[in-house]
Amino acid sequence: MKQPTKTRCPGPGLALLGLAALGLVTGATVWLHTGWSAVDLTLTHEIADAAQLEGFTLSGLMRWGNQSNALHFTLQNGALETALHLDDDQFQRQTEVYTQRTLSVRPQDRDAVNEAARLTQTLENGTRILKSEATVLRPMYTLQLPDGTSLRLAGEDLTLEEPAELRAEDVQVPPDILLSPLGTYYDYTCSDLTSPDVFSIWTPVNEQPFVLGTGYGVCWTQNALGRAPGLYWAHGLTADEIYALPADGVRYDEEILCATTQFGTLEPFYCPGDAQLALAGASLGDGSTLLLYYTTDGLLCADLVNAAGQCTDHRELAELPGMVRFDAQLMPRTRSQDAVLLLTPYEGQDENGAWRGGETRLAALRAENGTFTRATALVPDFALGDDAAVLNEAGDKVLFAGDNILHYNHGFSLYARGSLRTDYINLRVMELDTGRTTYMGHIETGAQRDWGSQAPNRVILYDTLQRDGGNLP
Repeated sequence: MKQPTKTRCPGPGLALLGLAALGLVTGATVWLHTGWSAVDLTLTHEIADAAQLEGFTLSGLMRWGNQSNALHFTLQNGALETALHLDDDQFQRQTEVYTQRTLSVRPQDRDAVNEAARLTQTLENGTRILKSEATVLRPMYTLQLPDGTSLRLAGEDLTLEEPAELRAEDVQVPPDILLSPLGTYYDYTCSDLTSPDVFSIWTPVNEQPFVLGTGYGVCWTQNALGRAPGLYWAHGLTADEIYALPADGVRYDEEILCATTQFGTLEPFYCPGDAQLALAGASLGDGSTLLLYYTTDGLLCADLVNAAGQCTDHRELAELPGMVRFDAQLMPRTRSQDAVLLLTPYEGQDENGAWRGGETRLAALRAENGTFTRATALVPDFALGDDAAVLNEAGDKVLFAGDNILHYNHGFSLYARGSLRTDYINLRVMELDTGRTTYMGHIETGAQRDWGSQAPNRVILYDTLQRDGGNLP
């Protein structure tokens, strides 16, 4: 006898699953609203109290390793506020001028190099490896701007005592694939000599560009490549525009765009006649452009320049005779009228090539209507290795923030210097008129609660203005 078919009702099972899923969602929601405070940031005062933080705004975010989740924080008027953002849309992008250096064949030597060239190897994909040699090479500098455009400039020819080996790759690709126009492997170049000893000028520009008109400006740091130190308009070509440039030379048996072909332009915007070194430029909110520079008389100076390239205010900040190089870094900022920079001067190099440096200085500047309302340079009574430095509203104090383990880490959409393990963000307030420290404290990041080798690394990114490549308006 056929047994009647039993029909199972899924309601109770699905209901239990639904309740479990709801419990998970509810638990996650509760954690997002309350539980994440277990990894929250904590402000601790060490010397003085929160009153010393009045007028300051410092913000940024903390990531855990390579996770996309981020804890945003804002320290304003002594109060610390935080918010957890899941799948944060802050992403890495270029904010600097990248400099690529190559040693290439001069146009007048190309025929001789081609005649001496030999095919040394053919790879499985059909790529041919060509080698030759030359005793005179041309240093080339390719500058890539944050908008992806590039310009290429030629340096002074380098004459060698012995011939140097040159290498070129004739890459075989399908007809519908274009090789990068910025690559130099396709033409004869020397890769054995690309060192600071050979490139006496490692890079002619400060790595931080600035907004200038509708494009970018760069700070040209020294007399080099036929250009005086100062501020320049930088106009690069897109990849498509470089692809469209005509072939102007022959490599072995094929016409190519030579690696010594210059493209893009640099036009002088403001170059003081007494400048020995240009240190840094910055775009300010009143429409002015700041130039920090070092004169032939050994003076550290700051100029404000209007849109027409004319100086509207000039200040002498310090007397530093005998310097031959400066490292200059514009710090993250939250006000467009302010610029705080760290400057390290160097007197020369020792017998091992190491640079001999003086004390790091802080330059704090504020401008309104084409005039400086604050222009100060001083040596603090403590070591500067800080990741952020901002002025207060009154413009008479500066707040420093720095990881307790210092490690440079550039290339973020925010201004980034992070350490592999950041236990604290150290805070310090200094009076600009006296150099006196009026406050010390720190922000605990929660790393102290982690343990074991699998504890997530923390990276601190500080907010800065969009005109500096950041995220603030």
